[in-house]
Amino acid sequence: NDRNLDQATRSLGRLSSEVSRLKASDSERLQREYQNLVNGLVDQGLLEASANEAGFASNVLSPDVINEAVPGNIRRAEHFISFMKKIVEHLKTRLRTVAGP
Repeated sequence: NDRNLDQATRSLGRLSSEVSRLKASDSERLQREYQNLVNGLVDQGLLEASANEAGFASNVLSPDVINEAVPGNIRRAEHFISFMKKIVEHLKTRLRTVAGP
């Protein structure tokens, strides 16, 4: 029924928001860990502070690295949500076609 499909769409929207929130928090955590690693190398004398200032500290992790660091289950969740949204839209279209004008 159309009401159930609308509820499914809202639920998928909430689920998508939660996955995005988790992805952002993982990205921020990875960025903090990277910065702590660089600072630890400087503190131990394994990396010169000038090199740190010149490249490592100012160089944020590329989006590719961050995306690869996002756990696979979150990436798969995004694919699942996208697939489910397509199914719900298809069912809505079918329901409108069957129900008629």
